[in-house]
Amino acid sequence: MSSVFKKATRQQARLRMALMGPSGAGKTFTALKIATYLGGPIAVFDTERGSASKYAGEAMPDGARFEFDVMEPEDFSPETYVRAIHAAEAAGYNVLIIDSLSHAWMGKGGALDMVDSAAKRGGSGGNSFSAWRDVTPKHNAMVDSIVGARLHVIATMRTKMEHVQEKDERTGRTVIRKIGLQAVQRDGLEYEFDLVADLDQEHNMVISKTRCSALSGKVFPNAGAEVAATLSAWLTDGAAPPPPTPEQERARLVTQAGQLFRALNEEGYQPKWTKTTIDTYINEKFIVANGMDGLTGETLPQLISDLTAKLKALRVPQEAAKSASDTPAAKLNEEERESTVLFHLIELYFKEQGWDENDQARYLKQKNGGVALKDSSLDALIALSDDLGIGKATAKGGAR
Repeated sequence: MSSVFKKATRQQARLRMALMGPSGAGKTFTALKIATYLGGPIAVFDTERGSASKYAGEAMPDGARFEFDVMEPEDFSPETYVRAIHAAEAAGYNVLIIDSLSHAWMGKGGALDMVDSAAKRGGSGGNSFSAWRDVTPKHNAMVDSIVGARLHVIATMRTKMEHVQEKDERTGRTVIRKIGLQAVQRDGLEYEFDLVADLDQEHNMVISKTRCSALSGKVFPNAGAEVAATLSAWLTDGAAPPPPTPEQERARLVTQAGQLFRALNEEGYQPKWTKTTIDTYINEKFIVANGMDGLTGETLPQLISDLTAKLKALRVPQEAAKSASDTPAAKLNEEERESTVLFHLIELYFKEQGWDENDQARYLKQKNGGVALKDSSLDALIALSDDLGIGKATAKGGAR
């Protein structure tokens, strides 16, 4: 008699780790240490206002250094997290640190914010139950992306805090200690991870849930190399997982493309992407019929690359305008304001292209007579922006 069951075998796996703790417990630093010892390249999705970058280049006692790339989003919708995960996969990173996953719940554009906005749009004081019907699938999609990611994922989560009074056994004095309680995220989310650890104010990492028996019940002061070595041995113990089928890979790429089209619409791309405009665009660009259905596993990555470039180009002027608004440019006259915005646009372009100081110097020598960007006149900045395809109209009109 045949059976739908088969013999269970161990397979190599990717890490799904959650680090939880109150502010100051060392979540970011611990995540960077474990990721570094697991091995790079490492990407950090930083929602904590650049906190991860403050550790860039820092050396451990054994000489290991924090080397990583960072993405700092403007909004924290679950879909933004999904796009970041897919981007990290596509770029070939070995470890992705999500710091922090709590913002996808209660941050700007997070699940609670989305529900509140949807309820207000509904009128009559809002109906949050109805709003959750739209938000929950998006949050679930984010969780599925974490669980199914083709790289190691270490996610940090803030915990609600409480202060308790305790007696110091050494001094006999009463001290106040900050402790973390429930994670700031959807109830039960921590159970989606293979390993969950709690960090306290003394930077002790307490393993509260794990599928790795070698770590069960352990406490690690200033966790790092030892934890990473144990996890690495556990994750690589077993047969290599089977590669995705062509159908599975195509489905993943179609989902990623769909998310990019939605992201472009959210950023105000014109004309707005609809089923009709998407099909027309794909049919004309790739000389196929039936739109997305006509694309193969070979052409879908080209579409994703093209959409990613469109999204990046759309965001560069927005980031430049934001940078300019943080300077005294707001108080300058129109010509000075335009010069400042163009300066930031060109700087951002250089950064996006990965040009170092030598690359920039060669370009400015060829196109600007060797005059430094900061010393360039408005006319020179306009000529440079036109040459780079940025354009004067963007500086005058703001974000496209």
